[in-house]
Amino acid sequence: MAVHCLLLVHRTYAEGVQKRLMAASIVTELNIVTDSEVVLAIEDATRHRMLFAVVVTEQNEIHRSITVNILHGMAQGMSICCCLFIVDVC
Repeated sequence: MAVHCLLLVHRTYAEGVQKRLMAASIVTELNIVTDSEVVLAIEDATRHRMLFAVVVTEQNEIHRSITVNILHGMAQGMSICCCLFIVDVC
């Protein structure tokens, strides 16, 4: 199965986000990267045709939020409601 979402993380909080995404049947790969590596990791995810990159920082943990980067146009059969569901799950 292809990975849909790359999760770039601040580890503790991100593991919980990953569980919620996977519970929603979103295949997720967890990568631990430094702040300086985020852009390169997103570019790599784009090359691998992943649909989303979710970035989780310490600020996201404080605010119980995530940052979703849509890497490609809507996938075939994926509605805007499905995209919004990703945000709602987190």
